[in-house]
Amino acid sequence: DKLCTNSRNSKTLNSSFLVIITFMFIGFAIPHPHRYGLPFGADIAFCAAAFMKLGQLLKRNVSLILKQDKLVLTIVLIGLIFLFAYTYRYSVYSESVKHILMANAMYGNPFYFLGNAMIGSSIIVVFAVLLDKFNISKSCLQKIGRNTLGIFLIHKPIIQLFEKVCNQDLWESNGTIGIFVLSITVLMISMLIIKIINKLLPSLLSR
Repeated sequence: DKLCTNSRNSKTLNSSFLVIITFMFIGFAIPHPHRYGLPFGADIAFCAAAFMKLGQLLKRNVSLILKQDKLVLTIVLIGLIFLFAYTYRYSVYSESVKHILMANAMYGNPFYFLGNAMIGSSIIVVFAVLLDKFNISKSCLQKIGRNTLGIFLIHKPIIQLFEKVCNQDLWESNGTIGIFVLSITVLMISMLIIKIINKLLPSLLSR
């Protein structure tokens, strides 16, 4: 019975990876019209579906991560961060890649894009597990998590407003630090707007 179960699990895992690779290949291969994209964002949707499937696999196997002790997880987290920083720097600052934006099908090198995305997702999973193991308060992250849809809908107009009002070179010239400061500022403004919306029209954001 155990052998049959392992065989079934192995087949399920293999078929899931096949689905992920197929969806990702279709997403990369479909031409993306520059201005408007495809109906329903079909090309981007395939890539997004691949990441969703990958997330389902991670969720099923997260128990293996939970069994590790704090020291092992801390070392893994530091290693993942350094690996992400190295591949991100190479892929973003390479002469062949000017900008990476999945929402507009701008992936740069697809192998680096996929690698960075998987490393970044692993960092978030390990970081979340460490928060639990060290009994660190997660109220701030939980608040952001509950308002993810609102942040997603609101943040883009705020960034565009910053681009019009402020000098774009102000944060771009400061590299990662400038982008981090901009991200935190946009997040805080988004949360403030969401709070106002939830007070006046709670049903607008499914409250």
